[in-house]
Amino acid sequence: MAAIPQSAVQHVKAALFSLVTLLATTTYAENFNTFSLPGYDLQPTMINASGTVAGLAFGPGNAQLFIRNSKGDIELFTPENSTGLATSVLGMNDKGDIVGTYLDNTTGTYKGFLRSSNGSVSSYSAPGSSFITIQTAINNAGAVTGAYINASGEAFAYVRQGNKLDIFQVPVDNAGAVNVQTIPLYINVKGQVSGRVVYQVPETFPGSNYVNYVSYAETFIRNADGSIVLVPAPELFLPENYFVADLQMTPTGMNANGDVSGYYFYGLYEFDGTNATRVADIQKGFVADSSGSMVEVEPPDAFYVNPHNLLEIQAQASGINGSGKVVGYYRDPVTYTNIGFVFTQKGTAGSYDTFDLSQHSAAVITGINNGGKVIGSYYDQDSASFNGFIAN
Repeated sequence: MAAIPQSAVQHVKAALFSLVTLLATTTYAENFNTFSLPGYDLQPTMINASGTVAGLAFGPGNAQLFIRNSKGDIELFTPENSTGLATSVLGMNDKGDIVGTYLDNTTGTYKGFLRSSNGSVSSYSAPGSSFITIQTAINNAGAVTGAYINASGEAFAYVRQGNKLDIFQVPVDNAGAVNVQTIPLYINVKGQVSGRVVYQVPETFPGSNYVNYVSYAETFIRNADGSIVLVPAPELFLPENYFVADLQMTPTGMNANGDVSGYYFYGLYEFDGTNATRVADIQKGFVADSSGSMVEVEPPDAFYVNPHNLLEIQAQASGINGSGKVVGYYRDPVTYTNIGFVFTQKGTAGSYDTFDLSQHSAAVITGINNGGKVIGSYYDQDSASFNGFIAN
């Protein structure tokens, strides 16, 4: 890539940050409790109100579900007839009921599983499913959400509680959209569901006849009455001759109020009339309420120019708790290690409590519970494995 003129860097920087509010930054008290399982790489993905942590444990040639209780005891679990190679644990409620997906080796189909807090296990394939049913979340009332693909290759989302099955798809406000897929990821106690709707749109590059199918992913919130809200894409203020491609919005958590955390990503291009040059990779967090109103989660230090002279913002919002605190991490522009943060919204802005993760190699944050406990994983040099942590 050719070097970007400094004037262009300044121009784009000014445009991207024209509406950024100065936010107070404080220091988050570091109190790390690490945990490991010999012979396994741990990937914690969720923590409930009681402090139970669940995620994946990667061993030689397989993946198993691990459950760590509040006392620190770790249990491994693999659904029946599964080698663990395609097992995913995706949702847990405050009772400790866990849902996920696995490949059933006896049928060659993907099924959902539910492991109750008492240890009993059941599997599920949606009616009309050809070979894929996934279960992604369970709320405290026992309602499960997920998706399936039918014999024609169409994807449908569902909410299931007892014998009641509610099937839905999210409409896309784009007449040219193709390959539309609805993927629910979270369900709260009110029955509100949040997830992604993924699709492709044919787009023509400026000043040319070249048509390309560009992928998009939007975040939706579906209320218990079936009404659906799409979280609007952020309003981007771009200099002349700049355009955006591959805007992807992904939710990462949902609380009982219907507030959703997530992040969005896009590539920024400069077009000189003949060629398009990628000049920036932008990833920011967001928090949206059930009406779709969105506030960006963008730590003040998350902007930098990388060694390849490419503008970057790399901020990940990884989860939200009942009080609306959003947890995540971003790349430190000097050390290129991750900085953790807890964001507290105040009106249209907010404040950040930050904590240094540089002592924990390749550390990422994946969730927060209602008590403010933060979970994540890091690479341990001594054991050459990924371990988990809880930060209070």
